[in-house]
Amino acid sequence: MCREALDERILKSARWRLAVDSKASAENLEAAIDAVERAPRDTPGKSPQFIPIRFTFTNKLNRHDKLLLSFDALVLSEALGRDVDFGNIIHGDDACYRSPPLGSGDLLAYLESQGFVIARHPYENPAHNNTPSAQKRKMLERIREETLRSYDQLTKPFLMQCSAGRDRSAPVAEYIYARRAP
Repeated sequence: MCREALDERILKSARWRLAVDSKASAENLEAAIDAVERAPRDTPGKSPQFIPIRFTFTNKLNRHDKLLLSFDALVLSEALGRDVDFGNIIHGDDACYRSPPLGSGDLLAYLESQGFVIARHPYENPAHNNTPSAQKRKMLERIREETLRSYDQLTKPFLMQCSAGRDRSAPVAEYIYARRAP
């Protein structure tokens, strides 16, 4: 049993089968994962499967349970550098065991399949290329205005995130707050 943070060295170590109360991190993402099973493959030489496990006391699963499990799988897949396609939820009075499909590790596609509304606003940070300053300002203003319109239309509360976890959402969040805060 492993009780350490799940860094790359620990994840690839062959000395554990179950990690409990662990944290996994990748770029700007971090997940507190109830448990991770390291399941060896039947075929020699194949990498083991890593299966996130979430525990919840409720008898009936809801979409938030599945969402949290999918986030655990996303962070774990980013930390490993490969897809984590499914996870397990153990829940309820009788410790029911469910394995909801998580797709191919695409969190946004999973969220859409669960009924969440996704407002995409692709934005390549112009600071990372040779875009002229005037064009950078125009691009930033455009994305801020598009996001502000989405904010006005979406139900609250809502989640805003940079798809790559590279802090592009902070200046847009500040812009929305400055224009819509009471």
